[in-house]
Amino acid sequence: MAAGTIPANGTINFAGEGEVRVVSPKFAGSCSFVLGKAAETRMPDTAARLRGVFERSCAVYRETKDGRVKPSTATTGPTAPISHSANDYGSLCNGALKTKALELVAQLRNFVTANRAIDDQESDEDWAAEEHVSTHQEANVLHLKYELLSKDRNDQFVSDYESVFVPRADALKHEMITRIPTVVKTGSDAGQKGWTPGKCMTWANDLEKLAAQLAADKVRPS
Repeated sequence: MAAGTIPANGTINFAGEGEVRVVSPKFAGSCSFVLGKAAETRMPDTAARLRGVFERSCAVYRETKDGRVKPSTATTGPTAPISHSANDYGSLCNGALKTKALELVAQLRNFVTANRAIDDQESDEDWAAEEHVSTHQEANVLHLKYELLSKDRNDQFVSDYESVFVPRADALKHEMITRIPTVVKTGSDAGQKGWTPGKCMTWANDLEKLAAQLAADKVRPS
């Protein structure tokens, strides 16, 4: 999709059937962006990048078997902060505990992937916009604009990570460690603040390794 103006009350659909690049879109008014049923499965990075672009000005929906729903009701990204402790998971069997850990790993990876996709999109928009300015001063102003947008987004990324993911990660990690006789050394600490997306991915891998070490639940003979 080239640079252009999205008409007021327009609807943009993405089915995940091909790569799409959006350059410096403009919006004449409110609009809707709809992710097809399989779009995020077929092309998760592209779907995340497009959502990051359009959700600034459009209502975002996800197609499901029950019709269109707001991502806030079906998203695998950050949710409202919840207080967690190891005791929250202490009553779970190993199988259920492992499932909880792997669900969190998947959510964190999606969270980081979406952030990276938006960062790439903003970088593309910055370069494309600078190619159409006539003076060096205008280019500097545009570059500063995108730098500020990037800083705000990164600050929000860290805030969401620390409030949504860290409490759950710490609780899951400590509960799993108590159940594993010999723990494979992990290279990160989920409680550390101010992590970069790359370090978040490293931590997700470490949590996945811990979950893989949980012994299978014993089945009692009937």
